[in-house]
Amino acid sequence: MNNNFKLLATSTLLTMSASFSTLLNAEEREVLSATISIEDDRYSLSNPLHNDKNSEGQIISTMTYDSSKVDELGAAFSMEYKNIPGTTGFDGYVQGAVGGVKYGGKWHPGDITLTGMPIQIKELDNSFRLQWKTFQQNAYDEDDQWWATINVILDSLGAHLQPNEDDRDFDVVIQLERYEQDKLTDKSKGNNSYWWFARNSDNSIKPFVLTIDGKEYHWGVRYKFFNYPEGHNNVHKNNKVHVKYIPIDNANVAPYLDHPLKTFVDSAKDYLQFTDLPAEELSLANEKMDDELWIKSVRAGYEVYTGESTLGNEYFRTEIDMTPPEAPTDLALDITSDKLVLTWQYDSIDDPIEHYIVYRSVNGSAFEPVDMKVYTKEYIDLDISEGNSYEYYVTATDRSFNISQDSDVVDMTGEIVPTPTTPDPTTNPTPEVEEPESDSSSGGGSLVWLLASGLLILRRNILKL
Repeated sequence: MNNNFKLLATSTLLTMSASFSTLLNAEEREVLSATISIEDDRYSLSNPLHNDKNSEGQIISTMTYDSSKVDELGAAFSMEYKNIPGTTGFDGYVQGAVGGVKYGGKWHPGDITLTGMPIQIKELDNSFRLQWKTFQQNAYDEDDQWWATINVILDSLGAHLQPNEDDRDFDVVIQLERYEQDKLTDKSKGNNSYWWFARNSDNSIKPFVLTIDGKEYHWGVRYKFFNYPEGHNNVHKNNKVHVKYIPIDNANVAPYLDHPLKTFVDSAKDYLQFTDLPAEELSLANEKMDDELWIKSVRAGYEVYTGESTLGNEYFRTEIDMTPPEAPTDLALDITSDKLVLTWQYDSIDDPIEHYIVYRSVNGSAFEPVDMKVYTKEYIDLDISEGNSYEYYVTATDRSFNISQDSDVVDMTGEIVPTPTTPDPTTNPTPEVEEPESDSSSGGGSLVWLLASGLLILRRNILKL
């Protein structure tokens, strides 16, 4: 074999090796079929547009994901969406899913240890959280039409059986955002579909409220029913109740979700009392919202209709969190002439906090909670009286409503002392859905601190840690 041939063979092998290495290390992959598994028994992606082609036979819309970040980001994807020219209407629901999924002609139930599903509603608790963040680019042109939603897949069949479309009589849908503001009006009964919103006594929308990073976000709760004529393909939906959470202000939508699924399922039942449903629809809703139903998967993505845009899940996953967060640290009191300002630190990024609970003791009495929902690392106490002494400690509540151990106690001298044994709130309680609260301050009055000797002392910035 001559040297030139050896060099050519060696060069060819090196090129083939480099190409093979690039293929093996490729991170971005395209979804070229209706549904694929990207992590067995856990995550999948569905691309209903994989066969949409233009007049030249080219694929119009492409769906991709980063195979190296599935463990971190879950069912994340990016869709370069283009509507088929000359068509309108619903093109499909581009989605990532956690839990059970059908592909290859077979149903694959999720692994409950990885996804928290399948699980019955009656067994659902606050440890099961939905974590979802979306992104859009070039998505607000005049012809762009899309919805970003989570769909909860429930049915009454066995835990590991494929859901039957005809048996899915209770839907829970959570909308994060939409290309334009929804009209929050009721629709009277007629053919196909009709609905009512939960409302206050003055007929305004009764808001479902979540607080994220100290800011409130509001959804309307809509109850949708169906009235398809006999022989219609969707006549099976006539026994269904479809509950959808719709942002009240499309200009102020939540930046992400990281909340218990139980919050949404329970509120779907609770908000029935704020509707004006006729007896027939109310009876159907109460019947179909059955605690025996199985939650088999959750799916997040985009309903796409028209336009040209980039849409995707930045991340989508479920979290099973039964671990209490760390206790707040570095409590400090700032005393002024008319209030006490309590501050603390909480620096863990691994367990985001829903809110804090502040406890107070007056003149050595038993500690009692003075504010159950503080969303910042500060509490201003205006409910104070001349001659009293005050002590405080704080607990942290994470987004699964696990509660931390008590912080140390800080008193008016600035001394940090161990927390006395006091009854703790029930761990992992079901949160109540409440009207928005004004702030975390309470009470009022002036303050003069009198020591036993009768001397007047004003302490400012008493503790500097």
